[in-house]
Amino acid sequence: MSVETWQRFRLADVVTDVFAGAWGDSPTDSRASNVQVLRATNIDSDGRIDYRSPAHRVFNTREISRKSLRVGDLLLEASGGGPGTPVGRVALHVGADSEIVFACSNFFRAMRPDRNVILPGYLACMLERLYRSPEIWKYQQQTTGLVNLKFRDYLNQLILIPPLGEQQRIVELINVLSDAKRGIEASIAKLRSVRQGVLLDFMAKIKPQWTPVSEVGEVRMGKQLSPDSRASGEQYPYLRVANVYAGHIDYSDVNSMGYTKAERAAYGLVPGDILLNEGQSLELVGRSAIYREAPGAFFFQNTLIRFRCGEKVMPEYAQIVFEYWLRAGVFAAIAKQTTSIAHLGGGRFSALEFPLVSLSDQQTLVASVASCDESLRVEADQLAKVRLLKRGLVDDLLSGQVAFSVAGV
Repeated sequence: MSVETWQRFRLADVVTDVFAGAWGDSPTDSRASNVQVLRATNIDSDGRIDYRSPAHRVFNTREISRKSLRVGDLLLEASGGGPGTPVGRVALHVGADSEIVFACSNFFRAMRPDRNVILPGYLACMLERLYRSPEIWKYQQQTTGLVNLKFRDYLNQLILIPPLGEQQRIVELINVLSDAKRGIEASIAKLRSVRQGVLLDFMAKIKPQWTPVSEVGEVRMGKQLSPDSRASGEQYPYLRVANVYAGHIDYSDVNSMGYTKAERAAYGLVPGDILLNEGQSLELVGRSAIYREAPGAFFFQNTLIRFRCGEKVMPEYAQIVFEYWLRAGVFAAIAKQTTSIAHLGGGRFSALEFPLVSLSDQQTLVASVASCDESLRVEADQLAKVRLLKRGLVDDLLSGQVAFSVAGV
């Protein structure tokens, strides 16, 4: 592969057609849906289209003729984005059923590559690379609460294009890593399903003694943050909602405030303590993780609830129960909503009925879940490596920095 044979083109010069998407009309009893419209929710962060849940709409004959997608068309997000998230995602339309007419919504622009110059898959890779680069920000235009793509500027960008044979080989190499990535993602999804199945099977077989949370451990709210606590006394690190995620605690951004000797005794954390988000969005309230650091090294704020297990409960078992309650909506059901924040409430949490079983049964479940979690960790590490490898290879291949023959690597 020689970059000397590559040529620069304006993006506008390598597409034969560009058109805005459309939304059409809602189906009625007398007008059945005749087009399936792809929306922003149908496109993932990797530029893949999920064809399972399009919007069923009605287009007139002229709209179908002008707005229907062909296999190989590119969908370019022209409006959307958000704080810290640029507009400009791109996806390659590969079709799901030759009998179905697809269109894209009016938040997108469709581009039809000139296959005599550029392969659709190669152009999709190029534009996906652009979206992941800092350069995408120069094509952003903020209007009220919506971000729009500076589409004319976007079409005028210069792109470096190799001969068609080299394009094909580059796409094949990138697809190998894309397939590997999808395989790992499928494995992770299966493992998560297995993990959930282990828990559901366990809950179906046992006959627990339903006991209030307050009777199987100690429940305590953290110390309230105040201007005085920021300024007075010796300062100690405390954990807050921003530190506690589902299953892990992030210690990279920890604040400090004053704690008296008595408060340190009350609010100090010891290994095995479980911290739960007290104030959060409704779907995340109750999110929890086990504290594993040294005793007394950290304290906690009242945006968190601390659960300290009694002698009849393993922390790992309690954490599994709390994770299940989070996903099953148990915490959301008892939370009190105030504006955009939902509060779990120490008293409401304490009153929940906890499935108390023997320590041996707890150990059995914990071991089974830990095995699944270890497999998930291995797969997640592998996925991160493949993503990094793909990103580096895409950069090298599309810039001509990696040389290979068209016949093979």
